Amino acid sequence: MFIKGNFLFTPSRHELTIRENQYAHIENGVVTGFMTDLPETTGPETVVDYNQDIIIPAFVDLHIHARNT
Repeated sequence: MFIKGNFLFTPSRHELTIRENQYAHIENGVVTGFMTDLPETTGPETVVDYNQDIIIPAFVDLHIHARNT
């Protein structure tokens, strides 16, 4: 599967890479690489195009704890 968009990618804790208008190749839920062009054998059913949206691959646990005081 490929996802197309603008990626903010952090290959390490201290590094931020911006990948504009690229494709992320995803295999078994893991990003295996980025590319500017798709392989010729790629069918349209394997591409999700987010146009100019910004994509931030991350595990984010957003929740709050309520407390009755």
